[in-house]
Amino acid sequence: MANSHVLQQLRTRGTATVIASIKPRYRSPERLAGLEKHFVASEQHREFAMARARRDRRYVGEPGPAMLYLENLGVVVGDVTREGWDRLRQSAALDEAGGAVPLRPITGLGSAADLTAAPQLSWGLEKIGAPSLWARGLSGKGVLVGHLDTGVDGAHPALKGAIEAFAEFNATGQVVKGAPVADSSDHGTHTAGTIAGRPGGPFTIGLAPGCKLVSGTVIEGGDPVKRILAGVNWALRFPIRVLSLSVGFEGHFDHYAPLLATVRAKGVLPVFAAGNFGPGASCAPANYPEAVAVGAMDNDGEVDPNSSSERLRRKLDPQVPDVTLPGVDIISANAGGGFRADTGTSMAAPHASGLAALLWEACPAATVDQVQAAIYGSCELGRMTTARAGRGLPDGVKALAALEKMVASRPKARGKSAPA
Repeated sequence: MANSHVLQQLRTRGTATVIASIKPRYRSPERLAGLEKHFVASEQHREFAMARARRDRRYVGEPGPAMLYLENLGVVVGDVTREGWDRLRQSAALDEAGGAVPLRPITGLGSAADLTAAPQLSWGLEKIGAPSLWARGLSGKGVLVGHLDTGVDGAHPALKGAIEAFAEFNATGQVVKGAPVADSSDHGTHTAGTIAGRPGGPFTIGLAPGCKLVSGTVIEGGDPVKRILAGVNWALRFPIRVLSLSVGFEGHFDHYAPLLATVRAKGVLPVFAAGNFGPGASCAPANYPEAVAVGAMDNDGEVDPNSSSERLRRKLDPQVPDVTLPGVDIISANAGGGFRADTGTSMAAPHASGLAALLWEACPAATVDQVQAAIYGSCELGRMTTARAGRGLPDGVKALAALEKMVASRPKARGKSAPA
């Protein structure tokens, strides 16, 4: 992880937010306590303390320690002074340390679509070939999808029974005990509906209506880095197969690449919205080779003008996005009830997550690399170009056939090792 961001923060505000990867043998409570002394209370911690003193109910839960330890990611996150940074870098406990570039939500761009004239089946599901996969008996049943967003309206009829677990993370990345299953905005309910919306009602919106969501509120308010990373760490406590996120920051920085490598090593496919910055730009961590970056297309087979795309100077997977899925005038669940249409790569990414859930239901023994390869290999550009759409639009039926072939051709184990 680069250190320039840390030094810049130290110069401008006197402290810097850092992420440090901890060597496994140093992850005991006693050794972690020795690291905690290098961290100081962040601005959010100080605001939290003052808010609690004046009984401000906007600040919920506990502020937590200055050093946030995320055991499933193997990292600590927190603020340091220059002295703390120097001492932290000298610690034998660290594999590496660097700055935590602020992550921002990739919000929907809105839509003027007339719902009264819209078909019952979402055009996006039709485009991917979802009905053919459903006809095979697939619904995503038995598959858990990590869904970190503004939360989710658990009372929405389209999401009844779709929430396996829920958590809200407060301003400093702590779980809010007893938090209701709710959406702090409307973005999360919309993305959740595209992944797991149940049948019934005026619209069919969910690509994997039998899967369940491990959903967290991590966007809007507080320290977005601590909230989002704490949410990822929490979601990894569950046997999720997909991690669906619509967050990022414009540009390419490698600060979070080791974390995505950890996610993949745990058998989880990270799916990110590519961003709504148009051609010549992209978002990290979507633009990392470890992530599936998803661009947005319309019903006419054209890339949305706002959908981010960029060719990066690297040999491995240089083109962003990786794939492009339906993301314009997408009808899904609305927080508080009913349905609404929205546009953006935030709407496209859940389509990729739902497709992955269907594939894993069909082939539960498939690896992350196999599911990703099946999706990538099924893509067709149509009227789109590689420069704007990457590999293009995945075909669900072709992806399933390819994945079944991959899994069937895997050598069977004999004893403790597979034959050469």
